[in-house]
Amino acid sequence: MKKEKVIGIDLGTTNSLVAIKEGEVTVVIPDCNGDKLLPSTILFRDGVWLIGDRSGVSSIKRVMGKGLNEAQGTFLPFRLHDKSDNNMLYIDAFGQAINPVEASAMILKVLKQRAEEYTGCSVSKAVITVPAHFDDIARNATKEAAKIAGLDILRLINEPTAAAIAYGVDNFGKVLVYDMGGGTFDVSVLELQMGVMQVIATTGDNNLGGDDFDKVIMEKLGINNKFLAKKIKETICKIGVWSDGTRTIALEEFEHDTNHLVKRAEDLVSTVLESDIQVVVLVGGATRMPHIKKSLKKFFRDNIFDSMNPDESVAIGAAIQADSLLKGPTSLLIDVAPLSLGVELMGGAVEHIIAKNTPIPHSSKRTYTTHQDGQTGLQIHIVQGEGQSVSECRSIGFFELRKIPSMKAGQARIDVEFRLDADGVLVVSAKEQTTGREQEVMVKPSYGLTLEDMVKFMPPNRE
Repeated sequence: MKKEKVIGIDLGTTNSLVAIKEGEVTVVIPDCNGDKLLPSTILFRDGVWLIGDRSGVSSIKRVMGKGLNEAQGTFLPFRLHDKSDNNMLYIDAFGQAINPVEASAMILKVLKQRAEEYTGCSVSKAVITVPAHFDDIARNATKEAAKIAGLDILRLINEPTAAAIAYGVDNFGKVLVYDMGGGTFDVSVLELQMGVMQVIATTGDNNLGGDDFDKVIMEKLGINNKFLAKKIKETICKIGVWSDGTRTIALEEFEHDTNHLVKRAEDLVSTVLESDIQVVVLVGGATRMPHIKKSLKKFFRDNIFDSMNPDESVAIGAAIQADSLLKGPTSLLIDVAPLSLGVELMGGAVEHIIAKNTPIPHSSKRTYTTHQDGQTGLQIHIVQGEGQSVSECRSIGFFELRKIPSMKAGQARIDVEFRLDADGVLVVSAKEQTTGREQEVMVKPSYGLTLEDMVKFMPPNRE
């Protein structure tokens, strides 16, 4: 094979894509049939895993890094396997149990192979996109899926940021990126000044997307076929009505029935709204729905950019960023922490150490002490979220600094440092001032398989 290439991957809820920058042109790589979109589905049939079969299990990304309790209340177009618990969630892939990380790894492996066939080169490095509101556990789970697939992640970047890179927002000041895909919704405000692209603010909802609009149709018609519901939705949005001869759904009715979903997105847009936003960039297949644009015109009139294929812009931006990292960047990309990070204090209160929307990479330090005489260990409970109590946040890990010198309560001094890298992945360290004893840990997912467990299982697959 020729020398190695780097790629950009949009690991989507509904569809996934892989792109590569060749000279000044960025290409979304098709399969052997010319299809650029790879349905993000898995199917176990006749002892073989099929990837991209539309009759397979879809929307796996919705449970990335989640335990059983967290999956409750989320619309999932598949069954959870009965072996699932809150430490490990499994999808029932037609009787075969599989973890979301394993399933995502299979999809990534197919995209990697597609790129290698297209370029004739080995491919092992990639920029992979994630929803802006993905938490630390989901980002780590994505990294682990990539490792199983044989990919070294150069960087994780947020999907709205990738879309802004694809559009080239250099000349528009502040830009709002509205990204509604199949299973997740993100909104980010970005600004480019003097070669620095900086994310000002980001928010989102990992349980809001095209799937939820499909669910309305499924419930209305009493059907269980998600892909049929998606086709009906697309017909309604394209020609204004759908009918099978006995049942009819007009666009006005569909918009009325899904207005609560659009309102949820509007409320999130309002939280990051700034008066000097120049344009809005639409990303994700769900933004093709007419009432999405109607909603945005309330805020931005006609300053809406949708000239690029909303399914492809994220992959294109990822490929441009991958090429930039390989050759040396001509501009600097500064992203932000999607959610606040902190530690549990006495009584279940939370102290936030890194605040939401802090530019990353970033580090911040706090000093704590013991609360009992003779205490020789300090357990640190790491949480993520905006709540003031542990019950309002997500627990993402524990670790303990041991062999602290025995002292009276309150005399020991332990420095705790949070370091959030450019991928949004957290490293926590603790150091006792008297002895210099130190411990450091990269926060790994609390749910799902360990890396050692996962590498034992990489099922054969074919596209």
